[in-house]
Amino acid sequence: MTGLGIIILAAGESRRMGSPKLKLEIKGISLLDYVLEITSSINEMETVLVLGAYMELYDKIAGNWPVNKVYNKEWQSGMGISIVTGLHFHLDKSDGTINSVMILLADQPFVTKAYLENMILKSTTSNKGIIVSDYGKVTGPPVIFKSTYFDKLLELKGDQGAKHLIAHHQNDCEVMSFPEGKYDINTPEDLNRLMRRNSS
Repeated sequence: MTGLGIIILAAGESRRMGSPKLKLEIKGISLLDYVLEITSSINEMETVLVLGAYMELYDKIAGNWPVNKVYNKEWQSGMGISIVTGLHFHLDKSDGTINSVMILLADQPFVTKAYLENMILKSTTSNKGIIVSDYGKVTGPPVIFKSTYFDKLLELKGDQGAKHLIAHHQNDCEVMSFPEGKYDINTPEDLNRLMRRNSS
């Protein structure tokens, strides 16, 4: 088993969408199925899905895939607690053998297996502690943090994601180009734009 663990964040309430967005289908498959299909196809990766607002619904969808699931009872507090919940799972399950974590959002429809495998390869060859995706003007997930950042990740609170860690440690970041990372699904307008893009 590799020393890298994957954390998929799926605890939010999709407030701006107005309904559970991860059940929305893109090209005949739900967003949640899409990301789980990818992570399940990467060999020897321990993956945990962090659930919250729609635990029962997403748990049912995820039942089709070999993925660990944990419930963030403080999901209303925001993304930071979900990251802490996922990291605690990996630290407990690996018994100290884990040396890095990849944080994934479940609503990025252009993430591919090839891109994630390239990130993982980069993390094994780079001396940088953070491998981050570059959307063009901003950076964000998917992102890999090596174990030197575990203590800082465990200090995250509320809606504080990992962006501030990336911002404050830019000299320790290896950047990978992922322009399509800017496309995520937060609103009905986002979904409509994606559907138009896919049909063009």
